Amino acid sequence: MKEKIIEITKPKIIRINVTIKGITSLLVNRVYPEDIKQSTKREKDEEQIFQRCLYPVIDGKHTFPAAGIKRCITNAAHTYAPSIPKTRVRGSVFIPVEYCPIEGSKPTMHKVTGRNPNKRSCAIEIIRAEFKEWRITFPLEYDANGVLDLETILNLIAIAGNSVGIGGWRPACDGDKGRFEIESAK
Repeated sequence: MKEKIIEITKPKIIRINVTIKGITSLLVNRVYPEDIKQSTKREKDEEQIFQRCLYPVIDGKHTFPAAGIKRCITNAAHTYAPSIPKTRVRGSVFIPVEYCPIEGSKPTMHKVTGRNPNKRSCAIEIIRAEFKEWRITFPLEYDANGVLDLETILNLIAIAGNSVGIGGWRPACDGDKGRFEIESAK
């Protein structure tokens, strides 16, 4: 019986910086573990609610979680390019930081009226932090010898920016916020 030889190509990890620029405002709503366990009791201080929506400030800049950007890209593949499974994207695209700096306008308080999901007839005020003008630059790592080439990855990011979005009330959640386009990739 002849032995089968399997050739595995060594990964060639390439790191580029991708800058995305908002084409609609970005709503952020940081969720704390204690908020998940809490009942429907709401804080009354709007400023406190607003401040709790923001992610950490690092080096003087507000931030957005890298996991949210990667999830956006993964969901674009799953929904708009069904020939590319989510698992392939998860294993091919990495953003090796926890938070990415947001550049642009200072956050403002965004208030809308919504429905309390636990009490259908009860309207509530929803407060989020909003960045009207924004851009995020993040490091992206991929394997140049891998299953997804750079052009495919960038196309997925472009689809993600147009059709999925990041943050609150994005297209994937029936909204129009958090849409973006690729400004640069180098």
